[in-house]
Amino acid sequence: MMQEELENIELIEQYVEGKMSSEDISFFEARLLKDDKLRNELELYQKISSGLKTDSSDSLRKKLKEIDRELDKKKATVLPIKKNEPKKYYSLAAIILLFIISASYLLFFRNSDDKLIAQYDEQDAGLPVLMSTDADVALSNAMNAYKLGQLDSSLALINELLKNNPSSDTLNYYDAVISEQLKKYDQAIINYQVVLSTKNSAFNFKSAFHLGITYWKNKDLFDAKRIFSIIASDSGNPYQKKAEDILKKM
Repeated sequence: MMQEELENIELIEQYVEGKMSSEDISFFEARLLKDDKLRNELELYQKISSGLKTDSSDSLRKKLKEIDRELDKKKATVLPIKKNEPKKYYSLAAIILLFIISASYLLFFRNSDDKLIAQYDEQDAGLPVLMSTDADVALSNAMNAYKLGQLDSSLALINELLKNNPSSDTLNYYDAVISEQLKKYDQAIINYQVVLSTKNSAFNFKSAFHLGITYWKNKDLFDAKRIFSIIASDSGNPYQKKAEDILKKM
């Protein structure tokens, strides 16, 4: 039934977004083991949700048109459903319809969201480096590549330096900054967190703010708001006002 299908979608969203209690997760996963329909809906949700996060607007529009064409074909060839036959096609169509609505909403607001992020996203200028040791020379080369926009080369040089000094807050910070610019958001998040775990790092304030921005770029609004809320509550943080403004507009 439609009501049951909508309830499944709500449950799936809560499960995927980590909003279930541990008890509810256990119950849901136990149900997945014996409910093929629910398992198929979860897989479909994950595939389409992944596409919404990673695809460009043009690519997403093409996928939505393909789905629309497939639905039109099914309408043209639909057969009468027997009285007692499971209504799996209705279930699938309901899920796809909801995703099309969600995707259309996302396409409408994506550009404005990106423009809003751009208002607060800061580009780090890089470090001036004194070339007194071999490590300084290597870091200087990485910074020069970064300033020239050669991000892949710069990241490769910094990764080499990190092999010998994995706890360096400077190296981890610039590894995160470059990864963020290359849209390697998962790696950027890891490196910003490494910096934040370093006591009294000169990059702590910057890392926290950039971490919030990176979550935001990665469409993880829950963690983005969590980080910006922490910053906004700290009167000694130079990014407090920006965090307050962002929270009002998100």
